Amino acid sequence: MQERAKAFRADPRTAAALEKSGVNEFLQPTAAKGEGWKEIASESFDLEAAGKRGYHYEELDQLALEYLIGVY
Repeated sequence: MQERAKAFRADPRTAAALEKSGVNEFLQPTAAKGEGWKEIASESFDLEAAGKRGYHYEELDQLALEYLIGVY
């Protein structure tokens, strides 16, 4: 399993899928220093725009499953 995980991480398709999905954005803090839930809750959020963005998790999920079951 460890070798499959290493191969998954080394696969250029994985890197591309991670970039496309925006997963790497989760490494960045979403709250400013000292910002609490009240400040965050008071901000507007465009739900329609978020829904149209798409997150492309399907490709990443497919690759992960294929590595888990031993396709690669």
